[in-house]
Amino acid sequence: MGAWASMGTAYLVLLVLPYLSGELDWYVYLGDNFTYRNIAASGGFGDLIKELLIMKNLVGLALFVKLAEFISVEYFDYIILFLNLLILAVSIWNYRRVFELLHAPAYVKFLLLMLVNPYIIWSLCGASKEIWGLMLLSFFLRYMLEGKMFKYLMVVAFSFLIRDAFAVGGLIFFMVHRVLNNKFYYLIGFSLLFPFIYSAGQELILLEGQDENSIGISMLLSTIQSYPFGYVLTFVPKLLLSAFGPLSPLRFEMPIENIIGNFTIASAVLTLLLSARLIYKLYVLRERCNPVLLNLFFAYALVAATTLFIHHRYLFPLYPVLIMLVLTTRRDRVRTEQSVQPAAVLRRYIGGTIK
Repeated sequence: MGAWASMGTAYLVLLVLPYLSGELDWYVYLGDNFTYRNIAASGGFGDLIKELLIMKNLVGLALFVKLAEFISVEYFDYIILFLNLLILAVSIWNYRRVFELLHAPAYVKFLLLMLVNPYIIWSLCGASKEIWGLMLLSFFLRYMLEGKMFKYLMVVAFSFLIRDAFAVGGLIFFMVHRVLNNKFYYLIGFSLLFPFIYSAGQELILLEGQDENSIGISMLLSTIQSYPFGYVLTFVPKLLLSAFGPLSPLRFEMPIENIIGNFTIASAVLTLLLSARLIYKLYVLRERCNPVLLNLFFAYALVAATTLFIHHRYLFPLYPVLIMLVLTTRRDRVRTEQSVQPAAVLRRYIGGTIK
């Protein structure tokens, strides 16, 4: 708790508060935050609710912004920061409960690895779907482990207001964990469904805000994805590009003042190190992932990778899940017992012979 408080204080004093007060000049990508503010300013709460079915991906955060403005327009940014900190605290509390349910003793390591990622700062500085994603996925995991399905479905319904990908990911997590665990069927289903919802116009809109160096790859993968079974081929490449795309040599040409860009690179480095550690534990140490964590990771990754706009922040809500996958791997008990049993028999035999 002391490490958490110290790290949080350092973030606030050195970066977040100077930015909010205008003392720190960032090249910040907060386009979505400005969009939510513009929508919130276009009408009252009633008008926003009427537009819910049309702009479901925007209205949830616009209502959040409207609430902050209702409390105080003058201290709007600080209120958003305070509310985001509450959301982060709830996420951390949920993950602590998850570690208790999993009987995993590595919660302190988890907390340090989670908070050392500077990308969290970006998600605290405005109305951000990513900070909400951390909380929603923590609720998915907690209620699934606790078996509280009514609360789970209520969170799924609420998550639709924030980002439909969260809601769909929550439903797939439920299906994978409770109904049918063959993940390949879900990948096939998405690859058949996507061509019917694909539109070139949507592609152009989503790609407008993307780095022009990566538009060619995005266009190619999106074109392949628009054909039946195309997503079977593009799922893994898009997942890898979203996770590790910031490590492209082109990204290192950014000026040092581009704090958010460098935060993205740092987040990708941490993701790479954790992924390498997980692969080592699975294929060298022959350990196994926790199935619940693996199901959640797959369910949300399957949905997040469908987006035509490839960006690291879409996968950021999975960062705590990746940490837990690394920290909670276990050796196969059956294999261990089979390897120990002959040795025990041999020791008993030798002991009986000596007697």
